[in-house]
Amino acid sequence: IGSVHIEAALVADTCGPGVNTNGSTMDYDVELQRNGETIRWLSPWGSVSGALTADDEFVIEVGDQWIVRDADPWLGDPGCAMQQLERISGTIEFETIEDENDVSEEVVSSITATHESFIAPTTGSDCSNLLGISEGTYLALPCQIAYDIVGTPLED
Repeated sequence: IGSVHIEAALVADTCGPGVNTNGSTMDYDVELQRNGETIRWLSPWGSVSGALTADDEFVIEVGDQWIVRDADPWLGDPGCAMQQLERISGTIEFETIEDENDVSEEVVSSITATHESFIAPTTGSDCSNLLGISEGTYLALPCQIAYDIVGTPLED
């Protein structure tokens, strides 16, 4: 359904500069594909899919977990594992175009969305060593990074 140029502006960051390496703005291109009520977002970082409603609203979510520090039962240390949820949600505006053979095609005319990252320790983890301005990576846990997104079609 189209290639889109994304411009993203930072609107929230409670994690801190050690976590958000993207800065206050991002610019990148995505390819969007549609299959019924499923939208596929192909970005430079990979491909993710989500739901597209009849009102052209979409939600794409992907999560991940990783171990920062293994548990040590001898020391009574539960270890530290983190989880992250990425959510891109918003509205896609479509327009119908016709080619020289009068074949109609629906293409993206604009995107308005939010890209949010939620980061938190998993239940039972002790990740307090990750906190701090000078020693730790995170200013707070759990934390959130959010960008407002505007997408415009790429010219062929």
